[in-house]
Amino acid sequence: MKPLVLLIAFLIVGCSDVVDSHYSTYKEASKSQLFARGWLPNILPESVTDISVSNDLDQNTSVGSFVLQQPELEIFLSQLSKVDSESDRFEYQQAQNVWVFSIEENGLVNYRMSVNR
Repeated sequence: MKPLVLLIAFLIVGCSDVVDSHYSTYKEASKSQLFARGWLPNILPESVTDISVSNDLDQNTSVGSFVLQQPELEIFLSQLSKVDSESDRFEYQQAQNVWVFSIEENGLVNYRMSVNR
């Protein structure tokens, strides 16, 4: 009985559909179809670098980060809606996908994407 329980536990833990990836450039991320598949919004400028993504295929969610410097950062921000006046969080919606971005002073942008059902 104990081996069966261990096997079931292993299968449950081992069947995670979370895919972690890193891309140095926009071109690398684009070749992996991140924009075409909706994991990243198509409004990111080609100058974006150091892209890290963690995509949960079961939940259809994604978290990650990328680096974007001025002046492209300002252009990117102009396409977003501010979540509230007291934070550095911004939102963007493309079809059913909604991204919430938080911006750090050094150009690091963290994000969380979910599907608006």
